[in-house]
Amino acid sequence: MAITVKSKSAPPAPPAGVDELLSPKEIQGWLKTSRPSFYRWIKMGQFPKHDLIAGCKPRWKKSTVQAWIDSKGTQATQAKG
Repeated sequence: MAITVKSKSAPPAPPAGVDELLSPKEIQGWLKTSRPSFYRWIKMGQFPKHDLIAGCKPRWKKSTVQAWIDSKGTQATQAKG
């Protein structure tokens, strides 16, 4: 009988058409921002409200965060014009 050992690797990618859910820590890493800055954005209403709560933990859809990033680029462009 063979024994298999699971290694700690990245979780599998979600199936096509399924929006990935991100934790605050994953978002902070993606945006390269500190924890205090991230939570300050939330408190000031500068970051989108979470999409759902998993247990007691907020989660954002990757598409929600991407839309927020895209809108920030659009706002910067509009401010120049």
